[in-house]
Amino acid sequence: MGHRKSALICAGLGLLLWTTEPASADTPQWEKVAPLQASGTYVHSAVLDTYRDVVVVFGGAPKSESEAQRTWELDLETGRWRHVTPPPPYPPARAHAAAAYDTKTQGMLVCLGSYGSTYHEDCQWWDSASRSWSTVSVPEG
Repeated sequence: MGHRKSALICAGLGLLLWTTEPASADTPQWEKVAPLQASGTYVHSAVLDTYRDVVVVFGGAPKSESEAQRTWELDLETGRWRHVTPPPPYPPARAHAAAAYDTKTQGMLVCLGSYGSTYHEDCQWWDSASRSWSTVSVPEG
């Protein structure tokens, strides 16, 4: 891949990257990302980690609850997916969750979502440096 990625769209079954190089800034183009290795994973949360040049994917609606707690990374230089095995505790399984990447602290925030008949009102934090998850305190009200 080897060029700068400046935006990511994660919708339903796929991931698209908005590229600005090697095409000129006047002619940006979309690039389809390799499919996720987890069979049947869709409606997952994904962010573009611009510091490490990877796409981070969490959860989704695969065939089993344990798969819906997995964290994946796509190395944008090699185009290869890898399953990341962080230390417990893992976030609860979820799909349809909102996600955002924080460039200052280099991590992913995953909020809300559901799995089966369970609805989540919490937020989880993926720390890219320590490669671990933690629960974020959300004030009520």
